[in-house]
Amino acid sequence: MGREIIGKQKINLAYEKEQTTSKLADAIKVVISDNSQIIDSNADTDAIAKLLENNYQLTTGIDKGVSKPDDYGAKLLKYIPVEVITVYIALDALIRSSPVMDLSLYWFIFVFGIVATPLYLWRIQKVHKNLQLIISTVAFAVWIFAIGGPFSYMDWYNPIYGGIFLTIYTFLIPIIEA
Repeated sequence: MGREIIGKQKINLAYEKEQTTSKLADAIKVVISDNSQIIDSNADTDAIAKLLENNYQLTTGIDKGVSKPDDYGAKLLKYIPVEVITVYIALDALIRSSPVMDLSLYWFIFVFGIVATPLYLWRIQKVHKNLQLIISTVAFAVWIFAIGGPFSYMDWYNPIYGGIFLTIYTFLIPIIEA
C-alpha cells in the first residue's frame, strides 16, 4: 500500500512538472512573439516551445525508458539551461516594459542567472557532473550575450557577435564531453 501511494505521488509530481513546463513553453512563445528585437521574427516559435516542453524529459531522464548514451541532439538540449533562460527572458520583458531603464537591475538579473543556473540544475534536476554544470552556466551567459541583455548597452556590443558566439558554442557543447 505504501509503495502504491508513493507511486501515485511520483506520477502526480511528474504531471505537475510537465504542466509547469508546458506553461513555460506558452509563456516563452508570447515573449518571443512580442520581442522581435530579441529573436528574429522568422524564428519558429512552435519549435522553440517544443524544445522547452522536451527539455525536462531530456535533462531528468523521464520517459527515456532504457538508459542509453545521449545522441548529439540530446546532449545539446541537456546543456542548455532553458528554465533559467526562460526566467531571464520574462524578467527582461518586465525591465523593458518599465518607463525608466535601470541598467544595474539588468546586470543584477544577469548575475542572478549565472548563480541560479548551477544551483537549479544541481538541486532541482539533480545534475551532479561538474562539467555539465559549468557548460550549462556558460551556455546561459552565451544566450544572454546573444540576445543582448545588459551587453546591448555597452558601446562595443554588436548583435552579430552574440549570434556568431551562440552558434559556435551551441555547436561545440555536445562535443566537449564526447
